[in-house]
Amino acid sequence: MKELKFEDKINLLEKIVNDLENDNVNLDESIEKYTKAMNLIKECDLELKNIEEKIAKIVKDDGSLEEFEIDGVTVYVTQYIHLMVPEGYELTEEELRLQEEGILGTGTDSVTYEPSYEYYVILHWRQGEVFYSLTRLTQNATDEDLRIIAREWIEAQSVDEEIQKTQEQEEPEDFHMPLKEKLGGAKYD
Repeated sequence: MKELKFEDKINLLEKIVNDLENDNVNLDESIEKYTKAMNLIKECDLELKNIEEKIAKIVKDDGSLEEFEIDGVTVYVTQYIHLMVPEGYELTEEELRLQEEGILGTGTDSVTYEPSYEYYVILHWRQGEVFYSLTRLTQNATDEDLRIIAREWIEAQSVDEEIQKTQEQEEPEDFHMPLKEKLGGAKYD
């Protein structure tokens, strides 16, 4: 059987609660639905704990983001969750807590009928005068994949900078001088 997405589990849980509140459910059905609801709660709780653990791995005790270095370049890590919700949706306590911590952002529009989460991991750094950013949106790539890409990019840029320095050292002093100055101010047509 296909694994349900977190949002689908929440929706199913809400349906079960509504069914249990309805007096038309017999005792056997109530027990079955209650058991299903408790299993869904456990699964959702585990998923939320996994998300919190991932976030805790990149956030230090003082609230700053974990960083690492590649060839003398400091790379910063940001993790962010964006929740699209239908109009009138009330955030859960956990969602409110994550929102207060700046980890969860929300949005709403008229075509969103069920809550949906997007998870972002962003690596960003400055190399020379250029700012770089890599974002992972898909769950198919891992955080380690993102770090490997950053490492390869930084190393390639470092090699390019070394080549450029070597070329600049080999250029004659007047290499970048305008042609008119090289010719001693002579007029040319």
